[in-house]
Amino acid sequence: MFNNLETQLNVKKVALPEMYPVTQLFKSYKLENIEERIQKQFKEELIQSKVKPNSSVAIAVGSRGIAQLKQVVSVVIEEIIKVGGKPFIVPAMGSHGGATAEGQARVLESFGICERTMGVPVVSSMETVGVCNYKKDVTLHFDKHAFRADAVVVVNRIKAHTDFNGPIESGLSKMVTIGLGKHKGASLLHQLGFDNFHEVIPEAAQLLIENTPIALGVAILENGYHDVVDIEILPAEEISEREPLLCKKAKEFMPSLPFANLDVLYIDEIGKNISGSGLDTNIVGRKAGIVKPKINKIIVGDITAESYGNATGIGLADITTQKCLQKIDFISMYLNCITSTDLRGVKIPLVAESDQQALEIACQTSNQTNLEKLKVVRIKNTLSLETFFVSRALLPEIEQLEGVLVVGDPTKLEFDQDGYLS
Repeated sequence: MFNNLETQLNVKKVALPEMYPVTQLFKSYKLENIEERIQKQFKEELIQSKVKPNSSVAIAVGSRGIAQLKQVVSVVIEEIIKVGGKPFIVPAMGSHGGATAEGQARVLESFGICERTMGVPVVSSMETVGVCNYKKDVTLHFDKHAFRADAVVVVNRIKAHTDFNGPIESGLSKMVTIGLGKHKGASLLHQLGFDNFHEVIPEAAQLLIENTPIALGVAILENGYHDVVDIEILPAEEISEREPLLCKKAKEFMPSLPFANLDVLYIDEIGKNISGSGLDTNIVGRKAGIVKPKINKIIVGDITAESYGNATGIGLADITTQKCLQKIDFISMYLNCITSTDLRGVKIPLVAESDQQALEIACQTSNQTNLEKLKVVRIKNTLSLETFFVSRALLPEIEQLEGVLVVGDPTKLEFDQDGYLS
């Protein structure tokens, strides 16, 4: 079906615009010494008291590409050992990694987190324990090995979620409920719908905190440069009170595209390590309640290697390519979306035979009659927005923006012999 599309579709050859390199300045503060920040907090009596000598400690780590995650986990392990704990790592990622123990361990290893690098076991299992009920008819599940530990330490980034708005979105509470719930627990909670998650996540997390050995939460905040801004270690009983404040703070550092309207956005890659939705809907404006930026056509060029073929989020694009389509592991992707109950992210967009054709189709269908006025942006992914490329039509807007600078001469889009961006 996808062979010789150019001939069959009679796609018009379009003079694609030259692209200017642009730098965007964000709040540049970052945490200079991650190790010192964690060590200082572990010296606090309340934090130390959560880990007893000779106790087993499960460290829950998820599937996101968090800045300096390997270092953060490594230092947490060292501090737990110092106070006499016996740590091991458990993947806390719901149905990611193909909803298999091997797949989830592989995801952690892609971040450099494994027994060889961390010096402690990685215990990956999809087995859970039914802990208690949420609103009578929904059983809250919890990783079996974490439940049997003497203490659980949850490590996660705090950020805006891509599918719902609330005082608590993506972070410690979501990892407690969805991540450590594994495939079974995540499926049950997602049946309640994203529209209710602003209540479900904090309420279910509080129940699990009260009924499991959760001891500490390690909350990571990032800036727009994907650098660690701060790390807060919270006793379990303070998570529900403190996390809304951290979520609000995280949103202040969240990067964005500085334009209200675009004709075409080309995204080099999407992936589960970038966002739970593959691409951050807060960034591209395809989330309920988000009205900017308004983007006519979105193109997705590739899937990150760390996603292992899970192209969740491809359905939020308008166009993709044959190369990207061939990389999709449909079983992994479909398991993920069925668990979440949201099928929009896995719909297959128009499939072009190359990047060049994808861009030509996007420009041709942009409803912009004067192609010289096309507002086109190319980004690496929705986590990396400090540098990107823009077409000439956006230069007048950039001149009016503070902290957005053109940093080089325009260049033509270069394609290889198969029509893919080089």
